Amino acid sequence: MKESLFLIITLSLVLNVSCSRDKVVTEKERFAKLYVLLQFSVEKNRPDVNAMKIDREKILKQFNLTEKQYESTFDYYGQDAERWKSFFEEVNSQLVKVKKKTS
Repeated sequence: MKESLFLIITLSLVLNVSCSRDKVVTEKERFAKLYVLLQFSVEKNRPDVNAMKIDREKILKQFNLTEKQYESTFDYYGQDAERWKSFFEEVNSQLVKVKKKTS
């Protein structure tokens, strides 16, 4: 009985930890900010793939996300046309804010 309980608790913890790693970022504004930063990084580092990779890792770390979480979140927004549209409206809003800051 104790072994079964231990096994159930262990499996629950493992599943909880593994699922939390792949959670999506449902805060649209936060994910839009991340997306914009990653796109700027791509443009800034286009000729240097290693610099692009390092910059991408720093940005993801800044948002406390893994590459897998980023991909899962991007897939999450892409699965629904309305959510996708709303996400890119927020991306556009973030770009307008950046443009105002740099003008």
